[in-house]
Amino acid sequence: MVVKICFCRKSENLIVKYKEKKRILLVEDDDMLREITALILRKFQFDVLEAVNGFDALQLFDETIDLVLTDIVMPKMDGIELILELQKKDPDLKCIAITGFSNVNVPEDIEVLQKPVGGKKLATILNERLAAA
Repeated sequence: MVVKICFCRKSENLIVKYKEKKRILLVEDDDMLREITALILRKFQFDVLEAVNGFDALQLFDETIDLVLTDIVMPKMDGIELILELQKKDPDLKCIAITGFSNVNVPEDIEVLQKPVGGKKLATILNERLAAA
């Protein structure tokens, strides 16, 4: 598999300056995809915690997390189960599910992005959700 990562100067316009860095909990079971996504998010000035599955994410979660970006299809605990568990702890937590599958059953109140999502588009979406806080 060949992955091309391209950062251009125009992407700098998508960096939003917050009083404090926004903390994203990224949950993805595919190591390479998780690492690339984390790299992109850090490029856009997010503080990123990484988890390989829902159980690990539950262990990492605390009140400093501003948004959870999770894959849906994962072993042990899928992203929907994770979101529902996290929302029990923090009903106002912003969560976005992401998937490469088109036939995944997701509750209507959970926002879903379809893979692949470009870095600029992802940064824009995350900043919009975080600005709504």
